Amino acid sequence: MKPADVIVVGAGAAGLAAAGRLTASGARVTVLEARDRIGGRILTHAELADDAAIELGAEFVHGRAPEILEVARRGGLHLREIQGEAWMSREGQLRPADDFFQAESDVFERLKNFAGRDRSFRQFLEEHCGDLPPESRLWATSYVEGFHAAHADRISARSVGEGEKAEEAIDGDRQFRIAGGYARVANALRAEIDPALASLHLRHVVTEVDWSGAEVKVHARARQGHASFTAKAAIITLPLSLLQAAPDERGAVHFTPDLNAKRAALAQLEMGHVVRVGLRFRKAFWRELPADAGDRSPERMTFLFASEREIPTWWTAAPSRAPLLTGWAAGPKAERFSGRAAEDIQAAAIRELAAAVTLPSERISGRLEACYYHDWQEDPFSRGAYSYVLAGGAETAQKELAQPLAGRLYFAGEATRSDGHHSTVHGAIGSGWRAAAEVTDFLK
Repeated sequence: MKPADVIVVGAGAAGLAAAGRLTASGARVTVLEARDRIGGRILTHAELADDAAIELGAEFVHGRAPEILEVARRGGLHLREIQGEAWMSREGQLRPADDFFQAESDVFERLKNFAGRDRSFRQFLEEHCGDLPPESRLWATSYVEGFHAAHADRISARSVGEGEKAEEAIDGDRQFRIAGGYARVANALRAEIDPALASLHLRHVVTEVDWSGAEVKVHARARQGHASFTAKAAIITLPLSLLQAAPDERGAVHFTPDLNAKRAALAQLEMGHVVRVGLRFRKAFWRELPADAGDRSPERMTFLFASEREIPTWWTAAPSRAPLLTGWAAGPKAERFSGRAAEDIQAAAIRELAAAVTLPSERISGRLEACYYHDWQEDPFSRGAYSYVLAGGAETAQKELAQPLAGRLYFAGEATRSDGHHSTVHGAIGSGWRAAAEVTDFLK
């Protein structure tokens, strides 16, 4: 190939989306990826449980996001809608979680109409929701920390409100799964990259991006030694945590000159932590659990909330009936698990699930066939799950992070979305398309 016009750092959803749009415009592209696979924080396990994909990273399609729908249409992907019931575990009883959503909506209706100075979500609750029942505030806090992988006393209230409005605009109350697994989205994005105009280099760990001259030089560590690449411009799709990393930390990339123009924006964003563990059983025993719900049973349960537990959220593989349960702890609760061995995580998951469904741990472990886990906090190329905005940063942080530098460096990734769709795969895809359009204009 001739020398590239653009170097794309990262082959996650944003990088693949950017590369596809760039080659469609005729640009020559080099994609550098540190891992031995594409997809970034999309990670579908090679195994299947009946007809259900086992996801270790992104799993749900939230609403009818146009980016996902477009990729699915062109790639021939099928979205399977999740239908069923949410349940909760409280004081040793299982019952439908109808009042959970009512309590949550009371808070968020006020938040969506909030026009005051930005503040933390916890401060917003104290100042504007003091008249609501304590349970409403508790459920809302649990939701924000779990869904946004954030600390309630640090996350921007305004960004949470913008996120709620963004979700409503795409029917975010509807949830889908990609038939065959989320990796098919990554593969579909890769298929849109013209191989005659692009080269993809896996296991190339970028160590330095030098944009001090008329061109951009990117240095990487590869299995065969050092590798260097030069292009007119580069799109940086590194996760937020790597842009924030100190020079001596794992996964850090050295920029020459430094990204001083981004420091204020980076200081207003934070990487959220998540622990998710998948448990595969011989049989979906939870469908037969006794419940305190009149004539209703957990037969159609999709989510189980146990807010007082260390792993407060569980979900099934619906619409598949595969005997899979996934446990989810995020924000402060996830940080308590960070760095622990996989066998410790499995033991904790069994203990927490047993408490949520009021069964002895031995009965849970005796039915277990397999456990699936990936520690994203310890993964050197992610160092966390996804981004959130700190209090005071809602107006500027993501917009400033997305701004190009000197016509040579461009930025994409979910943390650069400023319209409420950060922390999502569709947000990452859209950011890649936006950065590709910016570079295309520059190359004209």
